[in-house]
Amino acid sequence: MAKIRYTSIRWLKKNEQTAIDESIAMMSYNPSIGRVLKSGGVIKFKEIAVRKIKKLKNIKNQNQFDKYHNRFVLDVMKRIKKTATGKKISYGQGQKPVNVFLKVYVDWASYPNRQVSTRLRKFLHVPLDYRVMRYIKDERRSDFNKIVAPIYRKKGIGISALSLGNIDKDMYYAWQELCRKICPIKPLLLDVIWAKAPRKTKSRKRYRKVIRRGSQDVLSNCP
Repeated sequence: MAKIRYTSIRWLKKNEQTAIDESIAMMSYNPSIGRVLKSGGVIKFKEIAVRKIKKLKNIKNQNQFDKYHNRFVLDVMKRIKKTATGKKISYGQGQKPVNVFLKVYVDWASYPNRQVSTRLRKFLHVPLDYRVMRYIKDERRSDFNKIVAPIYRKKGIGISALSLGNIDKDMYYAWQELCRKICPIKPLLLDVIWAKAPRKTKSRKRYRKVIRRGSQDVLSNCP
């Protein structure tokens, strides 16, 4: 058996794309959910993600993407299983690394290729976290009360409980429905809130002020 030469240009070129795919998966997982889920989850997520991206080119519509996305999240939940505190992973926690990975891989990096990424971009889901949900709930309260709040009430969960640990599949898809209502052309635009809206406030009055100011640029670009 020939010895592998890791400095060989042929070997490097052969493995370059896999290295890129794995790196994007790990860089998406660690900052988004790494501290919340069980130690060692990043390796399992990387393995799942590298397998899943092979199927992206076959997705032609929203329904196909949603089915693909659901299987992706369920695989993450099945493989990683527990949070860092030993609790069972919720759907809300499982969606976070999946959505961040797909955002970076498809929307930002335009993988697996430009044609496929252009087709998929409008299908992508918004990565849910406390801050994004809080701003959407406060800015779009009427739509929230019609679409999301009834699901929370049905589950017996207060609408102020925005922890990802509380979110099951039904609640998750209610949030995505609301996001798509706000930004139908590209729901993922709402993720700008995570990067640009203020994180902390000193008072409730101050919070209301930054809610109005901090997300107005993002939401003003949506119908």
